Amino acid sequence: MEKNNIKKSTRLEVVGSAHNQREYYIKKKQNCTTIMLSPIFYNNKYSRNKILYVNKFNLITLAWKCNICALGGITSKNLKLINLTRCNSIGIKSLINN
Repeated sequence: MEKNNIKKSTRLEVVGSAHNQREYYIKKKQNCTTIMLSPIFYNNKYSRNKILYVNKFNLITLAWKCNICALGGITSKNLKLINLTRCNSIGIKSLINN
């Protein structure tokens, strides 16, 4: 979708997903207003060495100038750790399914 085809009065929110800093820059070029960064905690989809945890999540998003959404492995046990991150929102599919 080109910028020229969007009416100026229309509020359009573009959401993108990134797993590292390089993908963040790609999403910024695509004019994403919210970027989801994953995985923050362990889940079955990613190996243990790909998990970001709170410290690495915050270091990666330190210079990000957009809304940040945390994804991946968020459970009721580690939900309190989300308050330590720089995210504006979270994705909690596993909590809803259980």
